[in-house]
Amino acid sequence: MTRGFFIALMGMLLFTESGTLHAAKCIGPWTELKLFESKHLQGGRVVDFNTPEQITTSEGQSYAMFFALVNNDRVRFKQLLEWTEQNLALGGLSQSLPAWKWGRLRGNQFGMLDPNSASDSDLWIAYSLLEAARLWDIPEYKEKGLALMRLIKDQESAALPGYGPMVLPGSQGFNPSPDVYRMNPSYLPAFLMNRLGELGNDEFWRNQADLSAKLVVNASPNGYVPDWITVTADGILPDLEKGKTGSYDAIRTYLWVAITSKQDNNRGRLMQSVFAYMQLANRLGEPLERVDTSTGIWDGTAAPGFFYALEPLAVELKLTRLLTAIRAKQSEIKSQSYTPLAYYDWVLLLYAKGWMDGRYRFDKNGALQVSWNKVC
Repeated sequence: MTRGFFIALMGMLLFTESGTLHAAKCIGPWTELKLFESKHLQGGRVVDFNTPEQITTSEGQSYAMFFALVNNDRVRFKQLLEWTEQNLALGGLSQSLPAWKWGRLRGNQFGMLDPNSASDSDLWIAYSLLEAARLWDIPEYKEKGLALMRLIKDQESAALPGYGPMVLPGSQGFNPSPDVYRMNPSYLPAFLMNRLGELGNDEFWRNQADLSAKLVVNASPNGYVPDWITVTADGILPDLEKGKTGSYDAIRTYLWVAITSKQDNNRGRLMQSVFAYMQLANRLGEPLERVDTSTGIWDGTAAPGFFYALEPLAVELKLTRLLTAIRAKQSEIKSQSYTPLAYYDWVLLLYAKGWMDGRYRFDKNGALQVSWNKVC
């Protein structure tokens, strides 16, 4: 029995298509998460040691909170939340959006490096708080999550031409001129927007799932997802700063689409947005580090995290040549005790492998299903 077949079989045994867990198998300790924490966590702070400033981003905090929830680690979740509120969100998450970057200012002094917000992090934090409130029965987390959603709506949204009110990438700097907006498709996972649409309980949030899917689809007409786009009254144009490239941001979109429930109303058209990239990667036998989203011309050697991020889609689409390369790279990295992995590689690994191993699923409405709250 191949490893890929075993993992696929395990996933079918553990989950129904709606994302409900069955107790077919108990899942052991999450050793990869513990390795990540030993390398990149200092108490409640996620550190990217590959940067001179040893930065912490709201992105890193939000991802680690999600992993702690999936791992049923209430202590770690609380540490991460408290550090985020004390250092990134003045007055707490009920009062302000977290700053996106914190780190070394000079010498041994650390503090805020950029006070602007990043909505992908804010959405993940709100989602994790709300799902933690449900799964752990902690009302305080629900209050914080809903308050953060209100801040996102009030401070990080605008009416995009052709779409209507949508969540922007941050509170400042993404509306360079009237009716011109810079957007990042990877900031808007379908499952997050679905769940927040249910919990937000107003028209703005109920519309976000369909609008986000529409944006991703329109941004990727050739089957390659760009890192960034520019939305104007004339439609979607190449991004003002990043051009037509799909790379380190876009790789998340391929992963988000893969782990979206097949019963999600938007998943079918989202799959069309990633199909060409996956087929080209299979023909080449490797992930694409950078691709011109208008022509499919690619270059570069993909980072190790790409080999994890693409595995769920490669399994689903039965892309055997790509899977062979993915499994070989994963085996090589494991044999080196994961030392080739930088912070972002670890994030992609944990999302992808956690899903492949059956630690979590999202149901058709985006609700988180976890293995630890089911009887084995």
